[in-house]
Amino acid sequence: LATHPNTEQRLKDLKNALTKYNVTEKGTDFILAEKYFLAVRKIARYELSQLFMEEKNYPASLYNSYLILKEYPNDLFAKMQTLQALYFATKYTNRGDISKIITSDDDVQGEMHAVNHLLYKINSEDLNILAINYAFKLRNKLPKDAYVAQIATDLLKELIVENEKKSSDYKFLSNAQIEEELKKVTVKEEVVNVETKKSKYDKIKSKEDVDAEKLEFSTKYAFSDICTTDKFAEEFKKMEKDINNSESEKKKNAKREKLEKVKQNKIESKKGKAIGIDKLIVVNPVYFEVDERKKEAIQYLNSEYSKGNSETIIKDITDKVGLKIEYINPTEMKSNEVDKFNDLALLNRWFQENSNHDFEYVSLYQRSIDKLIEKRGTSYATWTGVINVREKKDVNVLAICYTIMVPYFIPLAVYAIAKPDYRTIYYNLTYDLKTGENKFSLVKDIKFDDKKPILKSLNYEAFSQIKNRR
Repeated sequence: LATHPNTEQRLKDLKNALTKYNVTEKGTDFILAEKYFLAVRKIARYELSQLFMEEKNYPASLYNSYLILKEYPNDLFAKMQTLQALYFATKYTNRGDISKIITSDDDVQGEMHAVNHLLYKINSEDLNILAINYAFKLRNKLPKDAYVAQIATDLLKELIVENEKKSSDYKFLSNAQIEEELKKVTVKEEVVNVETKKSKYDKIKSKEDVDAEKLEFSTKYAFSDICTTDKFAEEFKKMEKDINNSESEKKKNAKREKLEKVKQNKIESKKGKAIGIDKLIVVNPVYFEVDERKKEAIQYLNSEYSKGNSETIIKDITDKVGLKIEYINPTEMKSNEVDKFNDLALLNRWFQENSNHDFEYVSLYQRSIDKLIEKRGTSYATWTGVINVREKKDVNVLAICYTIMVPYFIPLAVYAIAKPDYRTIYYNLTYDLKTGENKFSLVKDIKFDDKKPILKSLNYEAFSQIKNRR
């Protein structure tokens, strides 16, 4: 701390320095207009919560949203960020992956340390219950908000499936009803205290039973705030029943589904997949020319030129197979097409988020994605690209020596040395934006240069399977 003192000590040192050098002129609190500064600061705080969420730093997002709500208690954005942070923290905690979202206590400073430590220590059931309470309270305030309802429902499903809890584990009573229940426990405690005929051991045992019953209140009656009516209890029991029925159906149909999958795999190995998509969003196709022999391996100018050719091929192939496409490419955007740029940024953020989680979830961007789906007329999007690599050639000295001794092989050796080695890596990843499901994926790594026929073949293989029905 000698080199990095805390804020309070720094302020003291600054004041002492000002006194020492007789600095008496008072500065201004704001260089820019106060109103403008505060507005920008507020926007920056909002952005921080979102950035923390994208980085999976849920403790920091929770704390930042808490600070906003202290100043603006009814701020809907901060409440939504709090809900999302609790939701994803619950998802990871339920799967025992807390280390993926919690940093070491030593790396966290200030008040945020408490939030970080809380999420580290809290058990999965308690965090799940906390998140459910927050989600259902918000849903009650926003009954028409489908996004909040979706998260609330999924959190309830998490409690039943991941924490293996049943409706019988809880009492769905309001706070007023709980007070009556608590009085009964208090009476039992008083009876234990006045009992004289029991032995010391029996009294201790009776007190332990009462204490255990009081402790049960922490989870057994955990939903009292949202049990003002019977609606939550009914919803819990219905979901529990639906999940049990679904599990029974899965077990019943497991053998049949396994046989169907084997049959489907055989068909796909011969004829390829048939996804049956009529319209697709193609998101900014990637193209890289890489020359491993050079210091700057990525050849940016060549990449841009090749990308233009590749885009033409994509449009030709999708047209031939009868697949309608919505092409989102920054190089084709005009200066006034802000909505297209926003759509591109949104889709790339969605793709990044989808790559970050290995479980089903409600996306941070689901509201915006739903609007994009409605606007574009399809819920399917593809990320495709080509990486063409000219490899550094390794010269086999022994082989050269051998060909010198056997002159007949010299022409072959010269050809092998002179001929460049190429690799072309092609990928196509197609997703359902509504569910996050990967509908189609194709990755090819071939030992050929990126000639036009090769690219046409690869694109046809991908887009024909996306379009075809069986």
